[in-house]
Order: sequence, then structure tokens, then C-alpha cells
Amino acid sequence: MGGAMLLGLNHLGIVVRDLEAALSYYVETLGLAAHDREDLPAAGVRLLYVETGSGTIQLLQPIGPGPARDYLGQHGEGPDHICYTVADIPAALAALAPGAGVPIFMGGRGRRACFLPGRHHGLRIELTEAEPFQPR
Repeated sequence: MGGAMLLGLNHLGIVVRDLEAALSYYVETLGLAAHDREDLPAAGVRLLYVETGSGTIQLLQPIGPGPARDYLGQHGEGPDHICYTVADIPAALAALAPGAGVPIFMGGRGRRACFLPGRHHGLRIELTEAEPFQPR
């Protein structure tokens, strides 16, 4: 049931200490394209997306308290989460985490997002909507 809700892989989130140093490696060394730098102060992160040709990497630098800072303090730099695209966050949560009270927030690129409870095989699971959120 749950797998049918996932429209595809959206990105892999990697926590880094220094976004500029990471950007230098991915762009200058690997030759990848970076775009959509943004700050999400409520989440305590600065984001940058890197396109690999077959997928997207989201680099996250902690700029305040939050899960990225916690991860960096406990594990150092590395993969924090994997994000899947869904059509509708509330419907996906009703199927995948019923009654869990998972908060929905405005994530990167103006899309609603949420994290499923816990870590699975060492990663958090993020869900994001395919289209930017348009309040009614």
C-alpha cells in the first residue's frame, strides 16, 4: 500500500560542516551543477541542491539548532536522510504513519514536507510534495 504512494526518489540529504567547501568539491572537483541555495531558519539549516545527472543531492549546513546540527554533533558529516516525492503529504501520512502526529512544514523549494518517525537503516525518511504548496 505505502509503496504506491511514493512517486520517486527526490533527493539524498547530506549534512556538511562547511557548505562552501562541500560546494567546491561537488562543483569544481566532480563537475556537477549546484542551484537553489536557501536558508530555512526554522529548521536551522542552509540548503544547496547538487544535480548528479541521475538524481539530486541536498547539502545541509547547520546554521542554528535542529536535526542537522544534532546529526553533525553525533555522527560528523554524512548522509542524514533520503527524501521521496508524494502527491499529497496528509494522505501519505494517513497511510504511512497513522496517528503519529507528524508535523508538516514548509521545506526547500516551497514544498510541504515531513519526516516519518525514527530512523530506518540509519537514515531519516522525508516526504515532500511534487509541486510547490499553494494555500487555498
